[in-house]
Amino acid sequence: MTYFRFVTGDIRENYHPSRQHRRQSSSADFPPPQTFVKCSWQNHPQPSIRLAGRGFERAGHFVAGEQADEIADWLKAQYPQLDAQFVAQAGILGQAQAIALCGDYLDEGDVLVVAGMVIAEAAWSNLPDSRMDAVFVTPPDTAVSPNPTAAITWFKNGRLLHHALQSAAPSATLQDVCQEMRKGGTAVRTTTAHLWLETHTPEALLHANQRLLGLGYGATPDAIERSYAEDFTVLPPVYIDEEAYVETAVIGPYVSIHAGAVVKDAIVRHSIIAADAHVETCILDGALVGERAKMIGSARKLVANDDSMTDLTNDT
Repeated sequence: MTYFRFVTGDIRENYHPSRQHRRQSSSADFPPPQTFVKCSWQNHPQPSIRLAGRGFERAGHFVAGEQADEIADWLKAQYPQLDAQFVAQAGILGQAQAIALCGDYLDEGDVLVVAGMVIAEAAWSNLPDSRMDAVFVTPPDTAVSPNPTAAITWFKNGRLLHHALQSAAPSATLQDVCQEMRKGGTAVRTTTAHLWLETHTPEALLHANQRLLGLGYGATPDAIERSYAEDFTVLPPVYIDEEAYVETAVIGPYVSIHAGAVVKDAIVRHSIIAADAHVETCILDGALVGERAKMIGSARKLVANDDSMTDLTNDT
């Protein structure tokens, strides 16, 4: 199976748990990704934030716009094991355009296309269906604010998809393409994902991080034992990279701290601290701290008289 994944919009990170990091009780089976198609996001090389300690597993071909060089440099530095190649995209018009640019890679084999800023878990091994030409995966009723343009679709034949794209408008979504194929007589089945998490806004990213950690994806199993040895307090579930440094801090719940980050004398909950960031003497709740960012506060000395009320919420 050829695996296409691309993004057209606000995105910080795309995450698919590897098989060895997923719950043993899960019946889902992620397909082996062979081709990965991706677009750039505004003026920021993507991706920059990992979720629950995980990032890309494998990749092949990316669709990139004007920041292709920056994205390529970042990807090679962060994931040197990936055999990534880039397809140039002059302007981002839509999902149909992004897929069409990869027409040379759409052959007679089956194809899985992931469109949009979504993390999904489903019974992937059941997607290939000899009775169907395509299987469209939809979010479950429990999905929080699903983006209508996000979609996952399996196609039995890449050339069939390529043919359908010839008559599709460049701005058409993957769902639009599937609807037109169905109207033309193509057998398309719809199935529902077990888990569907959006990542297109900071709030959605934090929610996805919380859900993944809560479900056990990427959570550090020995976080409490480590906190005893290194003099900090942890409220699971959390992810703390082995190369992160934490001192006299309260971490959790639902916090991801990545390699090289330093957290000292701080309280951090419901947050993501990216690689090599520095957080000191702060209280963070719902924070996204980027790579190499520094957030340093200060302790207060004060005297509160009996029966007094001191408001520090707006004090700088």
